[in-house]
Amino acid sequence: MTSLPRPPSALLSLEDCGNKGLGLVATSELLPGRLLLSEAAILRVTVMGDQLSPGAPKDVSRQFSSLDTDERATVMSLANYDDVSCDILGIFKTNAMNISPSEAALYPWVCRANHSCDPNCNYYHNSKTGHQDLYCTRVIRAGEEVTVSYLPDNEIGRRETRRRHLMDSHRFLCECSVCSMTGAQLEEDERQRDQCVRGIAELNKMAETLQLSIEDCPKKRKYKQGCLDLLRQLEDMAVPLPTVYNVKVCLFSIFIMLGDSLNGVIWAQELIRISNVMSGELSEVTQGWRDTCDVVTQYTEDITALEETVKDWSMII
Repeated sequence: MTSLPRPPSALLSLEDCGNKGLGLVATSELLPGRLLLSEAAILRVTVMGDQLSPGAPKDVSRQFSSLDTDERATVMSLANYDDVSCDILGIFKTNAMNISPSEAALYPWVCRANHSCDPNCNYYHNSKTGHQDLYCTRVIRAGEEVTVSYLPDNEIGRRETRRRHLMDSHRFLCECSVCSMTGAQLEEDERQRDQCVRGIAELNKMAETLQLSIEDCPKKRKYKQGCLDLLRQLEDMAVPLPTVYNVKVCLFSIFIMLGDSLNGVIWAQELIRISNVMSGELSEVTQGWRDTCDVVTQYTEDITALEETVKDWSMII
């Protein structure tokens, strides 16, 4: 029997994860904010809209041929669920990640993290290094599988909706801990998800006509209360951390637009904490929130400058 390749991190091992196939497993206890992998792309191609560029097959084959023997073996060990004649292109299409509106890349170890609707990790593209970084977002026990979410951050609907999305985009039936719920537990989870989906729809409808300005008004207070209600419910549910993060971004924004800089700073500090867990203390996102926290008071003393800033904000969750 051929031994499995070893991940480039002593924190992880590659193991058989049952119906999921191979996956990454923690070799020791991991704490939130721990960087598990930081990996350079092994293959990169241009994206045009939602499709690979016409030159992608040649680009992938050319780049693959320039890899050394071990690198080629690592790529060839990945799954291929795409019905194309070229094995390399199929592997790329199955496992690559969009890293910008115009580029997709293959990170052969980060992509080994299997999906869960209640993941314990988050991957972050570091634009400075070009690496895809994998961070632990909650305590992971030794021997526990490392998982990420393949779903959009705002896709928190019912099991059928999530499974359909994953089947269409990744060709597998999700059997994670959330999708495996039964009986009363499943009914309660579905009920909560229905409420959250309706809440998000209502908030996004309000956001379309929300005045992006610094002033108190009933609609902004209603939006703020809706976000707080949604956040309370999400924090009691099994959802990815980025979903919660997005709601807290909107809460920061609405408090600033209501002229409440004190609570704005509190939410900015909370976003620093979450961003540090999801993308590391040195990431552009984390540093951006640190800078925001530092200048909130200064901005609120210059209402004209702040009015110009908030005009570019999006309140869509």
